[in-house]
Amino acid sequence: MHRARVRAFTWIIVAAMLAAVLAVAAPAFGQEQYGEVVVYRFYNQRTGAHFYTSSAAERDIVTATWPTIYTYEGPAFSIFEPGWFSSEYEPARASVHRFYNVVSGSHFYTVSSAEVDIVKSKYPTIFTYDGVGFEAYAAESDYAPLLPVYRFYNMKNGSHFYTISAVEKAVVQIQLRDTYHYDGIAFYAVPFGLYVR
Repeated sequence: MHRARVRAFTWIIVAAMLAAVLAVAAPAFGQEQYGEVVVYRFYNQRTGAHFYTSSAAERDIVTATWPTIYTYEGPAFSIFEPGWFSSEYEPARASVHRFYNVVSGSHFYTVSSAEVDIVKSKYPTIFTYDGVGFEAYAAESDYAPLLPVYRFYNMKNGSHFYTISAVEKAVVQIQLRDTYHYDGIAFYAVPFGLYVR
């Protein structure tokens, strides 16, 4: 019992620290870097799921419409607009497909065409295909220091969680291993605001 309380307390402290870091790192709306496509992260307080969007308009609608449901956590990661790199160094891009789970109210994101086909064919009454949610990088690059975006499956609510932070990944794997199953690398991106042209 004591060990469980210590673990819960430790997770609360780590979560508070991560929230503080995100709050400091998150710019006011409209302060994104030139040529940077930002993917924003929200936490759904009702379902315990996370929502991601690269649309500033959608970000603003969610913030204004559901402030008691969605907590804005700031930029999750970013990629660069085509042409930011010179053509010979442009990393391979991938479309990140977005599905809405009508049962759980969560979203699912994947770059895998095979996974898209499986979800569409096997779960048409559960998942609604929203289209391409945003782009990411398909693989590591010798010319751009891309970082992996890790994917976790929440075994309690059926949602998925994505993070570019190796620290957050480690915290989830250690502190929340009974809730989250590590699925591996989902795609690649860059930390928000890391590069200035």
